[in-house]
Amino acid sequence: MIDLYTAEAAMKDVNDIYLDSLKVVYRTQIEEIHDVDINKVEADIAFLQKDLKLFNDLNRTVKDSISMMQKKYTAKNRKKLDPRK
Repeated sequence: MIDLYTAEAAMKDVNDIYLDSLKVVYRTQIEEIHDVDINKVEADIAFLQKDLKLFNDLNRTVKDSISMMQKKYTAKNRKKLDPRK
């Protein structure tokens, strides 16, 4: 789910001319990285959307995970850039 959110965010400001091609690239990469059928993943997401509480809980968990990853990445890079260390 994290990769789906990341791909969606990356495509947010992409010109419509390139959007369809970029979607194919991201979908293919997600399938290869995670060894999944993206159509089945999307079907599962559509199923989860029928239970809004469960779906919202899932979204919150994914967003929290992304936030934690961003904080760790930022902290790690801040250490690398700190000339005192």
